[in-house]
Amino acid sequence: MDGSENMVYNALLKGKIKGDERTISYLRYSLYSHGKTAFCESLENLREKVVEDGIVRSLCSSEGLGHKARTLKEILEAYGVEEYNPVLIFTSRRATAHEFEIVLHNMGVTRVRTLTGELTKEERLQIIADSKKGLVDVIISTHVGEEGVDIPEARLLIMADVPKDPLKFYQRLGRLIRKTEDTNIKYLVVTLTPKTQEYDNLDEALRALHREGVDVSYILEKKTGKGTTSLVVDQVKANHGVVPLMKLLESDYQLKDYLLIKGKTVLDLLHSNERDTPFADFIDRAISEGELLYYYDPEKMGDLIAKILLSKYCTLCYGERCRKICSRDQDLISLGGMKQYKLVRKDLLRYFMVIFTEDRIEDMKSTLSNISFDSSDFRLTVQSSANDKNNSIIFLVQPEVTIDGITVDPKITIAYYGIRKELKDFLKSNVIAVCRRSAEKYFSFFTS
Repeated sequence: MDGSENMVYNALLKGKIKGDERTISYLRYSLYSHGKTAFCESLENLREKVVEDGIVRSLCSSEGLGHKARTLKEILEAYGVEEYNPVLIFTSRRATAHEFEIVLHNMGVTRVRTLTGELTKEERLQIIADSKKGLVDVIISTHVGEEGVDIPEARLLIMADVPKDPLKFYQRLGRLIRKTEDTNIKYLVVTLTPKTQEYDNLDEALRALHREGVDVSYILEKKTGKGTTSLVVDQVKANHGVVPLMKLLESDYQLKDYLLIKGKTVLDLLHSNERDTPFADFIDRAISEGELLYYYDPEKMGDLIAKILLSKYCTLCYGERCRKICSRDQDLISLGGMKQYKLVRKDLLRYFMVIFTEDRIEDMKSTLSNISFDSSDFRLTVQSSANDKNNSIIFLVQPEVTIDGITVDPKITIAYYGIRKELKDFLKSNVIAVCRRSAEKYFSFFTS
């Protein structure tokens, strides 16, 4: 995809374009699988379910072909229609099929026929008959051609998108792999949009066919650096290999703003479990596959734990200083009434995450080791456990701080997901750094 297409795709991924969740998902799929024209057609049909954005309007008002049509032109220039005719081209959308017609006519290929549901059965059969007589060079087909279209003479099949249903994928293959006496070598080209779920869709289709006993070994993929996780990795590298997740999501808010946008208090967010954006899911996958690592920002998480410490103080203190400090925040009494604090929900943890590439881990270790806080009124207990089933590491921390003769020692659970066990020492240093910063921030409440 080009610049404007990528901008819209990223906005859809990161939740920047608002609307009905299923509609946004469908529009995202339409853009990467079928191209600009199909996407804009879908947007027009579903405009009541979408809050339109300026970058979307800019894309749909722009001239030129979509990325699938541009790719088709490159493929046909590489293979040559005259050498492989009749050529079969499959796409799931009529809008894309009509874009392909424009590409072919601009290339001087005029003997083109398009099979869509708009044609009668007799018209479709006539196109097949003309193809067998050598009167057609290219057949562009939508879903109607996946079954019942028998053109064994075809030597080149181009799939412009990957059907989510493996059976439909195999039906398309069936149009090509039929043997003829004079055609032994045939060619399949599947166009996949880099850094999108099309690569995942092809994987799923191939795995399903393999389980059914279909030999798909002749289909080769060169997907290194092209799947969904590579989109995330590229953006992290563009930020020198280290970037706060909220900046990556283009939502670089302070905690109070983050809570306001979520419509929640700290207390609410400790118990919530909201659905993530697709881009956040890609980040999870990149982490679980070891392409990226992360830690929790000691400053940001330190702010939250300092607030938990203060809330405990406010349930025990009395006097003028108590009233002055504790009246600043109405949530403190409710927050202080909790018996245990679990920082385990992903929608909360994402606010604190700093993503980095593995080659930066020594720098991150140095950053965390430089955070210190030395006071006889601060003590810390840290315990950990690992869960191999979901590759999680859980820390139970109990910071103990004393001021005005009041000691508070809340139990706080901090979770890391998709993390290798050998990183436990690094993560423990992260937890210690967080708690040290929280203690420092807690004591600062009483001096400001």
